[in-house]
Formats: sequence, C-alpha cells, structure tokens
Amino acid sequence: MSLLNDLSATATQRLADLESAVFGGPNPAGGNAKTVPVFYTGTADAIAYPGLAVLNGSAADTGATLATPVSGVDDGKQLLIIDGSGQAHEVTTAANVLVAGAAGAYLHALFNGDVGASILLVAVSGKWVVVASTGITLS
Repeated sequence: MSLLNDLSATATQRLADLESAVFGGPNPAGGNAKTVPVFYTGTADAIAYPGLAVLNGSAADTGATLATPVSGVDDGKQLLIIDGSGQAHEVTTAANVLVAGAAGAYLHALFNGDVGASILLVAVSGKWVVVASTGITLS
C-alpha cells in the first residue's frame, strides 16, 4: 500500500490501495460497487463474511453458523443475511456474540420463514452488532 502523502502513485495503484482498504484486497466484484451474493442451500452452512449471504435451500437451514469476528481485525466488516427461500432458518453464533443495543446479547437469529426476512450485522470489538433486521427473532 502506498503512503498517503505519496503523490506519485499511479491511478492503478490508488485504486488498488482503495480496494485494499475497503475490501481487504482486490474487489471480488471486478471493480464495480455491487456486492456478489453467496447462496447457501444446505441445512448446516458456515456463513462467510463480509458480504451478502442468501439462505436459499429448499429446507430450513437450521444449522447455519457464523464465526465470531476478531476484535481489531474484523471491525467494520458487514454481513447482510437474507432469506431467499421462505424457510424458518436459524443462524447460530457463539454465546452473547449477537448484540442488539439495550436489548442484550444473543446466540441465535431465527428467521420467520418469509422470503426477504433479513439481518444486517457489523463486526465491532469481537461482536456482531445488529444494525437492522426484519422478520428476525433473537434468542
């Protein structure tokens, strides 16, 4: 990565620096701003982050897991999980890793079975902070 005060960097290097800062490396979408969804069709998927995860199996993904973000390394990474198949999915994290403000900390995100139910998470200090959700029950 070039230094911020290095004004001799080429446009290509500046783009590479920006992609490294935003995406942690080259943009997997090939330089455009769209997010490439990852479709999960199993019943016990390990959800990768950051990005867009679509739970799209013909049966409920009741064994989906989400790893605990690493404090100081993953801070700021975002994950949007969407129900694409209308099943009662369940995403499980380590105990007390899902944080929803004053409401507390949780282990599970339970989807209500409606297509479009979703949860937006941001990694902060080793926790997944719930920024927004619809059709989700935390337990």
